[in-house]
Amino acid sequence: MSLEDLRQSAAHCQACGLWRNATQTVFGEGPVPSRLMLVGEQPGDQEDRSGRPFVGPAGRVLDAARSRTFTFIRCEAAFARLSLRVAPTASHR
Repeated sequence: MSLEDLRQSAAHCQACGLWRNATQTVFGEGPVPSRLMLVGEQPGDQEDRSGRPFVGPAGRVLDAARSRTFTFIRCEAAFARLSLRVAPTASHR
């Protein structure tokens, strides 16, 4: 199964009830293959609304840490960012 096949499967998955409170799938992004993959616990409300991983407060912390720690690595070339599919209901209140 290709990465695109997985993306499509995730977008339409209703195997459990977690999809009900999310507006869309938040799949990973970044180059394939990557030297490093960061996996988030779950998307927050900003990630759920945009459909992109690590765009909210946690992403800003991650980017700040990356800029201090990995100054020799270009983010676009080295990191794949992946979040799980479902945002918590409480984030949208």
